[in-house]
Amino acid sequence: MRPPCRSPVVGSSFPLLSDAKSFAPADESLRPPPAGSDSGRPEFGGNSCARENVSEPVPAITANAPRSFVPAAGRDFLLPLYDPLVRLLGGDEARAALVALAEVRPGERVLDLGCGTGTLVVALKRRQPRAEVVGLDPDPKALARARRKAERAAITVELDRGFADALPYDDRSFDRVFSSFMFHHLASRERKAMLGEVRRVLKPGGVFHLLDFAHEEGERRGVIARLLHASPSLRENGVDRLTALFAEAGLTGARRLATRPLLVGTVAYDEASEPQPR
Repeated sequence: MRPPCRSPVVGSSFPLLSDAKSFAPADESLRPPPAGSDSGRPEFGGNSCARENVSEPVPAITANAPRSFVPAAGRDFLLPLYDPLVRLLGGDEARAALVALAEVRPGERVLDLGCGTGTLVVALKRRQPRAEVVGLDPDPKALARARRKAERAAITVELDRGFADALPYDDRSFDRVFSSFMFHHLASRERKAMLGEVRRVLKPGGVFHLLDFAHEEGERRGVIARLLHASPSLRENGVDRLTALFAEAGLTGARRLATRPLLVGTVAYDEASEPQPR
């Protein structure tokens, strides 16, 4: 029997709207068991959170296991403004380009880390209806909006609640993992923890697709972009630094596929892979 979605991911984000960060679980019982453990991981293949019934409520995290996160729009009362603002700033077009670049194939299992209100989840499923698409986010209110989007689009997806530093999925269970407009919010330790989990859940040859703000020295930026790029964590988004982080996590073949200008700065499309066994 599938347990409720209380296992620890990271909320999806767009610049100027703070989003969920990944923190270590307060309750050690929520941490996934180590690889090779007889206890195994929770079975997440059933009909829960949103796979068959996207209107099913998201269970609350138990009281003895609080997790800290910032809501998708920074404050709960701003959530209705989140999607219109992201659309205005060019986020939807940037995500559409990510979907096109990824070319998800039929039969693949795909995870969107920090899915927020579900824009990328819906776009992925629409682009490739024969893929199994899973979204993960800590914010139940954002997940409720993602669920309604899926209902309006008449698509079947799975929506789970959790955090990126302890993904509630089996080893080698996804062909693709996506992250859009979230990575720059994470501190160095949190980035490393997330990438370690990304590698764990990727199948051999699976691909991690990252869409986030590029940080290139000497780039000309507007006022808003300069404010955004003043963040120390965003300065870690240079291509050399990202390549090093991917390699440290054991991901290979890191490359920057493209960049795209937005009102709030340049975004980059990066990818890296889980190595194939020799």
